[in-house]
Amino acid sequence: MNCAIITKSKAMYGKRLTESDISMLCDCRSVEDCAAFLRSHPAFSKAFENVELRGIRLSRIEMLLKKEQCLEFERLIKGMPEKEKKLTQMFIGTFELDLIMWALRNTELADEQKSPMPPLYEPLIRKYSKTDFDLLINARTRQQVAQALSGHYRTIVEKSFSDESKTDYFTIENELWKTFYAGLYEYIEKYFKKDDTVSMFGTRIDLYNIMRIFRLKEYFEFTADQISPFIIRPLYKLKDDTVSKLCSCSDVKEFFSILKKTHYKQLCDVKNGEQLESLCNEIMVKKAAKILHFSTNAPAAIYAYLIYKSNEIDKIKTVIESVRYNLSREMIESYVGTKAKTN
Repeated sequence: MNCAIITKSKAMYGKRLTESDISMLCDCRSVEDCAAFLRSHPAFSKAFENVELRGIRLSRIEMLLKKEQCLEFERLIKGMPEKEKKLTQMFIGTFELDLIMWALRNTELADEQKSPMPPLYEPLIRKYSKTDFDLLINARTRQQVAQALSGHYRTIVEKSFSDESKTDYFTIENELWKTFYAGLYEYIEKYFKKDDTVSMFGTRIDLYNIMRIFRLKEYFEFTADQISPFIIRPLYKLKDDTVSKLCSCSDVKEFFSILKKTHYKQLCDVKNGEQLESLCNEIMVKKAAKILHFSTNAPAAIYAYLIYKSNEIDKIKTVIESVRYNLSREMIESYVGTKAKTN
């Protein structure tokens, strides 16, 4: 057990936004006020250090928060044993895939038109990835994107332009994520089979599959055969026959009837895809909080912290965007899932 790292992750988690903090953020009158509040909070003071707040935009705030998240990841993994460190370094795959998809979608755009994503992940990608960062962010074609990658990632992108057809971003992204999770889960099964790391990733894969099946059936009317290539494996608490039934069900009612007999029956209390996604996210955040409170496994604690932090950043973005549009407290609360009250 790496007590130092677990202690650090718990200390970072201890600085999280409370419901009262969210309430105060909701009371802000402008984006600048929101930024000023965040700078005064212990969890975000470093992110806003020496930053000019006058005229600051939400996009800038988001960049600052995500950059700090990457720096926190670096602080957490210092001093880890080699086996655990290799696993935690694999976590940056979530950032790497975002960057690959950014590169693919921006190949034909001028530099001034591209979103400012690369600086966020540059230190992590350069240090822990085999991806050629410079070639990737400067790629002008899908071929150049592929050249910046290695292994299975390169093969996936190369297949996308083998027939010179229009880029199918949806399929490429799906194949990249399937490859990422397969490799990660293989390593976890080999070295961390009986600890909280398996539980964290297994649950995430199952929930991802449930949401993906629901979206493809409800919004795109995919058949079972069309959905099958988008299922991530290995499954965790879900069974193969259950997944087959979910893919083949005739309507939403039958979908939730099947789901009710699984480990994820709590997801049946929703009315639409948006609520389903929200509840899946809530389950992962609660699981992450539990891991951070009780786990003695350092990689699991780090991954749990990253999940919790990502959710917190998303919640902050929602509040600030709502403040920018002068929405009521009731609407903001409904968006972020809090019961914050005016003091």
